[in-house]
Amino acid sequence: EIDNDANLGALGELVWGAARGVENAIYIKISTSIGAGLIVNGRLFRGERGTAGEIGHMTVEPDGRACFCGNRGCLLTVVGAQALLEQVGHIHGPTLTVEQLVELAEQGDRPTTRVLEDAGRYVGVVIGMLCNVLNPARVVVGGTLAATGGPILDAVRVGARRHALPLTMEQVDIVQATLGVNAEVRGAIALAIRSAAPDRLFGPVATAR
Repeated sequence: EIDNDANLGALGELVWGAARGVENAIYIKISTSIGAGLIVNGRLFRGERGTAGEIGHMTVEPDGRACFCGNRGCLLTVVGAQALLEQVGHIHGPTLTVEQLVELAEQGDRPTTRVLEDAGRYVGVVIGMLCNVLNPARVVVGGTLAATGGPILDAVRVGARRHALPLTMEQVDIVQATLGVNAEVRGAIALAIRSAAPDRLFGPVATAR
């Protein structure tokens, strides 16, 4: 049994991380790509064709840059790692890597933190929409870029609260992932355990499909 990185991250955080004990949650991965893993009633929700959670191709700038999917202004075109590196690269050099970008943010480099704050607000817009539809108890933000913590996470919270119903946001916690880059690995382990011995996993995820 296989799955995509966002779904595995969601499963890892559900079983061992920041979404543990929550029946309805959203895991957002902000890295080279952007994706979401949806937990509905304690189960990983994949949709009819397995494409649920492809938030990277939700439109946030109708007249924005063309995306490889054929649309314009997808979230991926403004928040994906490549887009962020291009924005910071003209200041810190065209060979800038994601790891270096994270280091700059941790050092408090203002241009970098500003770019991440802008990115966080865009992600927050999409999270707000998802919260209106799914009404989760918790949103877990993970992935390489989320490791920067404050700058992007605070902006995500601001963006989400501006674009979700106040009643919905009253009961939503938006938190940083606790498993870091290991979330997907842990999710893969959970998937393997569930396939081999469903009774070894605790909670409703044991029978998730």
